[in-house]
Formats: sequence, structure tokens, C-alpha cells
Amino acid sequence: MHARVQIQPLIDEIVRFAEDTFPRSIRIQSKLSPELFPVNGNATQLHQVLLNFCVNARDVMPQGGCLRIEAGNIILEEADLRKSRQVPGPYVLLTVSDTGHGMPEQVLAKIFEPFVTTKEIGKGTGLGLSTVLGIVKTRGGFVEVSSPVGEGSLFRVFLPAAEATVGPAQRK
Repeated sequence: MHARVQIQPLIDEIVRFAEDTFPRSIRIQSKLSPELFPVNGNATQLHQVLLNFCVNARDVMPQGGCLRIEAGNIILEEADLRKSRQVPGPYVLLTVSDTGHGMPEQVLAKIFEPFVTTKEIGKGTGLGLSTVLGIVKTRGGFVEVSSPVGEGSLFRVFLPAAEATVGPAQRK
């Protein structure tokens, strides 16, 4: 059974963790919309999603850079989803971006596969992003990623809002 989870406290906790433990050369920024929709889920698993993204971002910025975490409410319409099998409706859009080195297309195409890693041997298992995708999919959500070489990475996680959280006045 999954509870209704407010994602803002989880993001606040991850931001504090990153500020306390990441190198000072990495700036941590967050921007959260007020009154984020609750999502159905497990707080520990959603925490793991955020932590995986943040640790990966830290690892691709050894000389420093910027890690940005944003969250906002979004209503996806049928037209927004024409190329996917996702369900229209209210979502929380979680965005995690970094100013790291980005990824070539052949690497990007495989990043959600188990045991795929760009890290040195002994520095990672290659299970972080496959775990992220599994958690997000079990919540009915989906992940989009953009990571042009030399421009950093941008992960967009769409988590369906918990039932009965959005009234007609909040829709587009």
C-alpha cells in the first residue's frame, strides 16, 4: 500500500544533505512551487530517486558546478502525451539538472539499463538510474532526460498526483 507523500520535505532534506556533504565548489539551488500536489508512493523510495540523481550530478562535476532541483505542479493534456502511453492529468514535475559534461547519444540511450555506468571501476554499480526508473514507473510516472555533451544533464520526472488532489479550477 502506498501513502500520499508530500515531495517538498524530501527535496528540502536532500538539499540540506547535499549542502552539508558535497564539495563547496558545487552550488546547490532549489526552486519549489508552493502547494505541490501530493503523490502516491513510498517516501523512502522517492528519497532514493532524489539521492541517486544528486549523487550522480556530484560525480560528473569534480571541478564544481551547479546542481539544481525544481518541482512544480503540471496538468498534462492528451496533446502533451501524443508520443507516449502516459495518462493525462495532474502530475508533480521534478527536475534535477547539473552543469556536468553531458553524455554522448550512445551512452544516453543505455543509462537506465541495469549495470550501465560511466563511472570508473569500483566507483558505482550502474544500478542507480535503473532503480530510479523502476520506482518512478511503479508510481505510474515517467522520466525524460536531455544531456548534450558539454552542456550538463537535465532529468525530468513526472509523478502522477494522488487522486482527488486537483479540482476543476486548477486545470488548464
